[in-house]
Amino acid sequence: MNEEKYGIYCCIKDDAKEIVTLIDYCKKHKIDNYYLYIDKVMSKNDIKNRKALNKLKRDVKNKKINSVIFSRLENISRDTIFNIQLLNYISSNGCKIYSSDGQNIADLENLEEHIKDICDKYANIEKKEQLNKKKNIEREER
Repeated sequence: MNEEKYGIYCCIKDDAKEIVTLIDYCKKHKIDNYYLYIDKVMSKNDIKNRKALNKLKRDVKNKKINSVIFSRLENISRDTIFNIQLLNYISSNGCKIYSSDGQNIADLENLEEHIKDICDKYANIEKKEQLNKKKNIEREER
């Protein structure tokens, strides 16, 4: 049986409350086999300069960890599509995903279907916008 190896990720601005919350969560659930991945950010909108998150993704891919814990899933970043892609990446590499508020994403039925549905809806919105732009250009040319 494989031993659970956890990756704990948080991005912080100023204070370390989120880190304390995650460590308390681990203590409460008797989790002691974990790696901490911490990014200090100016804004949760900044998704490009996340060295710790990139390391976590490498460790997920290389099977160094098989479960990931976030403080709250909506706190990963302010970019919903980025969050969905990240969660999909982690789960598609066989990792369980938890949040310290108690939600286990792996327990949600049909996660992959929900993700695809959201991505399809987003793609349809983009297609409609492109069609509207094309129609507006055609009107202006008349």
